Amino acid sequence: MKFKKANKNINEKVIKINFNKPLTDKIYYNFLKKIYILRFLCKNKKLCITLNNKKINIAKEKDQRIINIYHIEKAINIKDKKQRYEYIYDVVCNYLDESFQKGNLCEFINNQCLSDRNKKFKKSCGCCCENNNNLCEYLENDHCTIKCISCKLFTCPALKRNRIKFRIKDIPLLNYFFNLRQKEVLVYTFFTPKEKIIEKLIKFRL
Repeated sequence: MKFKKANKNINEKVIKINFNKPLTDKIYYNFLKKIYILRFLCKNKKLCITLNNKKINIAKEKDQRIINIYHIEKAINIKDKKQRYEYIYDVVCNYLDESFQKGNLCEFINNQCLSDRNKKFKKSCGCCCENNNNLCEYLENDHCTIKCISCKLFTCPALKRNRIKFRIKDIPLLNYFFNLRQKEVLVYTFFTPKEKIIEKLIKFRL
């Protein structure tokens, strides 16, 4: 990984990083450790990351590390905090949706998840039941009508027994772009629309 500052012209300052493929875990995790520094250096500069001296294209990319690097670059280059949070929020929600759906992690059969099928008194609302066992108000026709990142990050005991767990520290966009208070908001604000969660993230930003 090569890291240098470069001036395209008098008015535009760019920080350039180039990765040589194949990308090793050592280089990848070394890059993650530099995200805080990059965020500071790029407050008034543009970050340009290349792979083998070419712009990263994730259209057919399967390496999650490279996909993460692409989104980190995009997030750093969004200078407006609200717009950055919205971008990160959408990217992570899409990643979680894809992980659950493609892997069928909840093992739905006849509208019942793995957890519900293992219970003595079976129900069919899964994680969409609130503390009083009522269905979430945003669940309509067995489909969620909001984008709640806390619900998407949640993994029940049945999934954890299968060693399935989504943690903020394993998702770079969440781990390196939010402070501790914001991370609590991301994890524990269940059954809440995206707009309200974004408002809380902005409220608790440093």
